[in-house]
Amino acid sequence: MSTTSPLLYSVSNSTPESRSRSPIDALSQDLLWKIFLMNANMEEDYKESHFVEVKERHPPELSALTTTVQTSHVCRYWRELILGWPSVWCRVIDFDALLHRKDWWKNEVMLRTQQSPLSVRGTVNLRQPIPRSFFISLLNDNWARIRTFDVMVQFSYEDNPSMWQVFSRPAPQLESFKLTLDRNVQVNPVRKPPAIVFSNYAPLLREFGCHSLDISFCGSALSHIGVLELSGRIEVRIAPSKLIETLQHMVFLESLTLDWAIEDTWDVALKVVNLPRLKEIAVHDCIETAAEVLEHINAARTCSLYLKVWDHNVKRAAVHRVVSRYSQNYFSSHTATWLSFHLLPGCFRLAELRPSNTSWRNFVLNILQANSDVSSFFWTTISPCHFTRVTYMEFHAEVFGAQAFNDDLTHFLSSFSSLEVLVTSVSTLFLLLQLSQNGLVIFPSLKTLRMTNVDCTPPCSHATLQSVTLRFLNSRRSMGASIDTIDLSMLNWASNLDSVQFLEEIPGLSVMWNRLQDF
Repeated sequence: MSTTSPLLYSVSNSTPESRSRSPIDALSQDLLWKIFLMNANMEEDYKESHFVEVKERHPPELSALTTTVQTSHVCRYWRELILGWPSVWCRVIDFDALLHRKDWWKNEVMLRTQQSPLSVRGTVNLRQPIPRSFFISLLNDNWARIRTFDVMVQFSYEDNPSMWQVFSRPAPQLESFKLTLDRNVQVNPVRKPPAIVFSNYAPLLREFGCHSLDISFCGSALSHIGVLELSGRIEVRIAPSKLIETLQHMVFLESLTLDWAIEDTWDVALKVVNLPRLKEIAVHDCIETAAEVLEHINAARTCSLYLKVWDHNVKRAAVHRVVSRYSQNYFSSHTATWLSFHLLPGCFRLAELRPSNTSWRNFVLNILQANSDVSSFFWTTISPCHFTRVTYMEFHAEVFGAQAFNDDLTHFLSSFSSLEVLVTSVSTLFLLLQLSQNGLVIFPSLKTLRMTNVDCTPPCSHATLQSVTLRFLNSRRSMGASIDTIDLSMLNWASNLDSVQFLEEIPGLSVMWNRLQDF
């Protein structure tokens, strides 16, 4: 066996001095260290998503731990460097990968971390002896040096009450703590896990998230956190009064996520909590419950709202007040240039579109199972004056028939005076034709039309596409607002494109058949 490490499979003996220099050999050790740290980021192992309890992972062969181990096999020079950098290995304590390895392999990875603060992540089934033994041993032996903890456990508190004691110990290095209970595990609301308090000592803690756990704790364990994420289930949720009471101690809170975490009980009058640093709120719940809690939170004026709710009563006054206040404050301080707007039977969605690498969430209002009052609710809560600078919009709507609805929609769409790119469907084009019958030019700056299909409707026939598209293009040209480019690359075609080849013959119109670029 190798005297250096049992994880050494095949390593080149070459060094930068013993072989002809290539560009990569010119990299300094500091730069290599930064590259290795970037590859050791377990956040990149998961696909980004909102309100998803278990995020989808990328393939195991692309995991941060696998990449780090493979890096140590590239050449002897790199191996000597990376084995001497515990700050790299301490970031890849990945249970999903480690639990399927032999004990010597796990121990070797842990030895390479030395005494550096650990980042721990993954899923653990504590009803199986081997995973339970490794997990509890790791926590007991290393709790004081765990920096980030993001784990989903498959167990009930009644099965492992002693394991919970570790969370009552001081956490001097802990910066981020997220603990999720598998939804398939039964939770006894009477014998639920105790509050996580870290002996009221976690001075570096900035992020805290838990699922179906008690956060109505005492003391200052979470008073200084900046991110709070709570999710629940029917049998274990937090009472609204307890939530507001807890938030009153979090004066540094910047981000709040509530995913079905709130009880639907309102027997206690709620106080108003002031959170001047709060700049993003995400709520997934029934619309009345979400509105009742949000109405009692005074956030920063620039605070974004990511609201995904089920509509049972949009007539409730609190719903109007909350959505109106948050949207008015947000769009008064943010210039929206990209927007998504869906107004379909049973579904209403208005979302500001922003680059995926943006640090904070965008503004999203998503009402599912929307009743017939959702459109009138929208017109009275969202001011169209905020959208005069929008240049790109994804717009999908269907004809509802009522003249009052069409008049309100026409008034709203007329505010998009700067819109240049429209992503839409054939059914929405037909609606726009109906709204333009009186000669009104909607979207006067529109130059690019990108056609697509809507998920909830079947792909249109070529005959329908041909008829509606031609009528729309002719209508725009007759009003002196011609379309310059039409993009058909996003359509799901059932057959060939012969039926729309006529578009190539329209003077001044550029047709995109394949997706070559983004606008």
